[in-house]
Amino acid sequence: MSGDTGKPNFKGRRLFLGAAAALPATSVLGAKPPHGQPSVPPSAKSVLDTKHSACDAQRGKHKFDADVIVIGAGFAGVTAARELGVEGNKVILLEASTRLGGRTYSGHFAGQNVEYGGAWVHWAEPHVWAEVERYGHGVEEEQIANVDRALVMLPDGRVKELTTEQLDAYDKDGMDKFTAGARELFPRPYEPLTNPKVRELENISAADHIAKLGLNEVQTAILNAEMTLYGAGPISEYSYLAFVKCFSCMSWDYYTFNDADRRYRIGKGGTLGLLKSMIQHSKAEVRFSSAVNQVRQERDHVIVTTEDGRKVTARAVVVTVPTNTYKRIQFIPALSPAKRKYIDQGEMSNGAKVFVQLEKNYGNTFAFCADPNPLTVVQTIKNSDEVGTILSITPGRRKLIDINDADEVEKQVQRLFPNAKLVGLSGYDWANDPYSQQAWGAYRVGQMSLAQELAVPEGRVFLAGASTAGGLNEYIDGAVESGLRAGRQVRELFSRSPA
Repeated sequence: MSGDTGKPNFKGRRLFLGAAAALPATSVLGAKPPHGQPSVPPSAKSVLDTKHSACDAQRGKHKFDADVIVIGAGFAGVTAARELGVEGNKVILLEASTRLGGRTYSGHFAGQNVEYGGAWVHWAEPHVWAEVERYGHGVEEEQIANVDRALVMLPDGRVKELTTEQLDAYDKDGMDKFTAGARELFPRPYEPLTNPKVRELENISAADHIAKLGLNEVQTAILNAEMTLYGAGPISEYSYLAFVKCFSCMSWDYYTFNDADRRYRIGKGGTLGLLKSMIQHSKAEVRFSSAVNQVRQERDHVIVTTEDGRKVTARAVVVTVPTNTYKRIQFIPALSPAKRKYIDQGEMSNGAKVFVQLEKNYGNTFAFCADPNPLTVVQTIKNSDEVGTILSITPGRRKLIDINDADEVEKQVQRLFPNAKLVGLSGYDWANDPYSQQAWGAYRVGQMSLAQELAVPEGRVFLAGASTAGGLNEYIDGAVESGLRAGRQVRELFSRSPA
C-alpha cells in the first residue's frame, strides 16, 4: 500500500475535502474508510449460522471450510452469497479491500450523501429493483428533473449554451438515430445474441456509427460525450452495439433510458445501505483484506489461496472480481480459451468520479463535454446561495485529467463556469485502484459475443460480475443479475453432486 494512510494528498491548493477525496490516486481501498464510515456492519462480521448444509456433517471427512467461496464483495458477490446462504449453504466471502461495495462506494461530501461508483437505479432494471423492494430501501431523486441551464462543450472547447428544451430535442434526435433498429437487433436484450445479426455488427465502433448519422455539430458533441461516458475511453474503441444493448434493456425508450441513467439513487443508506441489508440476510462469513491469487480446482472441491498464503476450501467458488483484475489470479486448470481471450483484451473502462463545490450559485446545470475535453458529464446535485453549487462530474477518460489536482480541476470547471472558485473537491480514481483497475464494465468492439462466454461454468468455478451479465453489463443491475445466475448454477451443481 506504499504507506498510504488514507489522508488527503492533493496537489495545489488545500480545499474542503469530502469522503473519498481522502484516498489519493495511488491509494487502495484497504485504507481506513473515510469519515469513520464502517467498512461492514457488525452483524456481517464472521456471522455464521451453526445449521448450514448437509456438507457440515461430512466436513471432518472432506476438510472443506465451506460449501461455497465467493470472491469479491460488490453487488455480484453479495448477491451470490445471499442466494446461496439463505438456502443453508455455508458461504465464505473473500474481499481484497476493507469494505463492502466493489465499484460502488457510498460517502459524504459538502453535507450531501454521494456515490463515488455505481449510483443510479430504476424500476426498468428488474434485478436491482427487486432488491430495493425486497429490503425496503426506496429511491431518492436527483435535481436533474428541474435543470434550468444546459451546456454542450464541442471537441474544440467551444461552449454552446442551450435551453433545456433544445438540449432535450438535440439529445433525443441524436439518440433516436444512434439506436435506430434497436428493437429488431435486441428483441430479447437480456439474451443479446438471439439475433444472429448482432455478431455481424459487433466490430462497429461508436465513432464509426456516429459518423454515418449526418448530425449537426452540437448533436455530434452530445453523442460523443454519451459514448465517451459509457465506454470510459476513446469512442473509436467502444462497441456501438454495447450501448444499443443497454438502451434496449430500458424498453427501447429514450425517456426511460435517461431517467435510469442519472435520476434516481438508492435510498436509506445508498448502495452501502442495500449491501448491508443483503449481506446480513445472507449469514455469510465476510473476510476482508483477503486478496486472492490462486484458484485451484480438484475433482470434488476447490482450493482458494490468498496473497498472504492462506488457503480456503469449498465445494464451489464464485469469482466476481472486475475483469481487469483477473490477471492477478492464477486458475488451475486454466480458464477456457474464450475466457482467457476476453480477459487478455481487458475492458477499456478508464472512468472516475469527482464532486466539486463552487463558491457561487450557478443554478441547476447539466453539461455534456465531448472528447477530448476531460469532464464528459457534469450534473448539479445541489445549489443555493448558502452552499453555492455542488457538481457531480464523471470524467469518461480519466487519463486526460488529474482529479487530485485542485488547480487543474478548477481550470477545467471554469471552461463551463467562468471565474468559478472551487471550495471543495472529492473524487475516486477507479482505474488506479489495484482491486478494480477499471470503472464500469465497457465492451470494446468485437467483445460482446466473447463476453457471453464468461457466464459459462467451468466445473466448480463460476464467474460473475456485471461484465458477465446478459443485460445491463454497465450497471448495478448487471452485477445483481450475474449473482443470481451464479447462485442458480451452483445450486444445479450441488443437485447433481450432493455432499
